[in-house]
This record gives sequence, structure tokens and C-alpha cells, in this order.
Amino acid sequence: MSKYVTCQVCGKKVDFNLQNCPYCKAMLLVNEEDAIEEEDEIEVFDEHEPVVNEQSSLIDQLEEQPIAEYNAADAAFQPTSVMQAPVQQPVQQQPIVQQPMMQAPTVDMPNKPNEIQTIQALPDEEKKNPLGLLLALIIIGGAGYYFVTHKDQLMPKSQETTVTTAQEISKKVTEINNCTIGENDFFTKEQYMYLPNYDDNREIISWGVTTNKEEKNYSSKICTNVNNKPVISYDELFKDRKIEKLDLSSFNTSQITSMRSMFEGVIISELDLRGFDTTNVMSMNNMFDKATINKLDISSFTFTSTEIGAYYLVTTNAKIDSIILGNIDFPAGTNILQGIEFKKIQCTNSKTINYLKEIYGEDIEIVSKL
Repeated sequence: MSKYVTCQVCGKKVDFNLQNCPYCKAMLLVNEEDAIEEEDEIEVFDEHEPVVNEQSSLIDQLEEQPIAEYNAADAAFQPTSVMQAPVQQPVQQQPIVQQPMMQAPTVDMPNKPNEIQTIQALPDEEKKNPLGLLLALIIIGGAGYYFVTHKDQLMPKSQETTVTTAQEISKKVTEINNCTIGENDFFTKEQYMYLPNYDDNREIISWGVTTNKEEKNYSSKICTNVNNKPVISYDELFKDRKIEKLDLSSFNTSQITSMRSMFEGVIISELDLRGFDTTNVMSMNNMFDKATINKLDISSFTFTSTEIGAYYLVTTNAKIDSIILGNIDFPAGTNILQGIEFKKIQCTNSKTINYLKEIYGEDIEIVSKL
């Protein structure tokens, strides 16, 4: 006996062993249980027989198929008859929607620290206006120029290191005060008097300065240049003055060459000269001669002169209780403290400490901090 099945698409009787129906070319989705044995021979496929239209035949057959039943127990469709071939649903064509034009990316320009100012690209309708485009370019260019020229203020900075050198202190805490006068050979300004230095042709080449009168407090600004000529001498500036308060914040000593007897005979409680830049000073002779000072800080002083005896700060009768030297390195073979009567010295330079111990032995107290 022959086994055959009925094609679920075209309804033809076909051999069970075939995978596709020879009439409509549909796949035979059947099991062996669906096969039927009969003595009649299976109809032979005739190649000249017209083939049934696949699409129309498929639709007709599907309409005749029983509706699948929904089983709530397993939430699956259970067909009541043979397995049905999956039917591809026609794709519904979506209407074409015109998408808006992509907007140009925005340009972020820093305005202030931690703030962002956004400048958007011009819309298309404004691009047609040449004046508007020109104005936008000017604004963007101006913003860019401002950022470049002010980036130090706009961008965050790391914390500055502490000022350590005398040159840096002088630039940071002192003020260059340029003074202009008439044809006078000397003049006074507030608490100070300025005296000219001449060359061989009686032309003024520099100036010296001294106090105009004795006062308890000195707080006036001191000129650094007079008529564009430098003030280079502080000789006898505060000689024999009894001072309660001395404001040195306007002193720029980077171009001073002489400080001879600058504080000779002065009486003051505390004298802080850490802002003094003595790089160009050639003479400090008798700078503190006969002075009476409780605490003196000269830790920023440097000694570069080759003049013999230039660094003898005092010669006789100076009384300074505490002297802060910091990391000062004494000139070779020179005791800049000669003639000073003191009790304590603060020093961190090991070479200077050994030198002072050789001179004074155990008669003085040398400490790292006061």
C-alpha cells in the first residue's frame, strides 16, 4: 500500500515521502500519523498541468483552516488540525515623515570660572542675512579673543607657592613710586627729603633720600625714581630716630647700592627687614651702629660686594636682643655681627652656625627658632 497525504495548501494528494508539494511547491508540514494508506496508487504529477497560483491558493486554503484555540493553562495556541504553515503578514508601509534638519552643534565658551556661556549656531533663516552673520562672527571672535587674553583669570589656578626670595618679596610687598618734580636740586615730599647725585657735567644721575623731620611714625611712600632717575642711596635715612612704628611696605630696595648708617642710633622695638633686596648693595658699614633694637630680622639679606669691610653692620655700642639670620651665609672670613651685643641668634645655616660658635663659643644662644 502507498502512503499519501493531502497538501494543506492546494489539496492535492501527494506522496508522504516528499518534502514539498509538486503542484504548488508548498512545504508539507505533516507527521507520519497524518499519512493515509490506500491501495490506490498516488496520482502521478503531470509536469504539463498548470500550477496553481501560490498566493491565491495559499489565501484560499488559509481561509478554510480551523481557527486555533487558546489554552489558558499553558498560554499557548493549540491547533485543532494539522500544523499550519506560518503566514507572513504584509508589512504596513509607514507614511514618510519629513525629519527636521539637524541643528549645528553649540559652541561652549567659558565666561567666568565654573560657568559656561553657550553660543548657538545661527538658524537657516538668519544665515540669509549677511549683516546678522557678520554680527555673529564678530561676537564669536570677540568672545574667543576675551578668553585668550583673560584665560589666566578664567581658568582655575593651582595655589601659588610661598614667596621665599628677597627679590620676590620686594616685587610682591613693595611699590615702585615714580616721582616728578621741577628743576629743583632737592625737594621734600611728605616725610622724606631727596638729594641729587651729579656727574662731572653737573647733570643729575641719581638720588639719595633721608627723613625730612623726626617723627614717631613713618608711613609715607618713598620714591623709587625721581624724574626717571633712580634713588640708589639710603645713607643715614633713619639716623638717630626714636620710632614707634615704621611702615616699609613702599620700599623697593632692588636698586639701592648703599645703606651706610641707615639705622645708626635708631631706637625701635622690632625691625623686620625681610622685604629688603640687598643684591646690589655695595656698602652696609655702620648700618646699626649704636642702635637699640629688641628684635631684628635680616634673614633676606645677601652679601655679594667685594669691598673691604662692606659688611660690618655695626662697629660700636649696638644692642640687639634677638637677631634672625635664617639661612644667611656669611662672607668668607667676615663677621657681619662684629660690635653687636646680643642674647639670641636664630640661624638655620650649618656653616654660619659653626662659624659663630668658633667666634663666640658658649657665650651666645643659637637656636633654630625664636
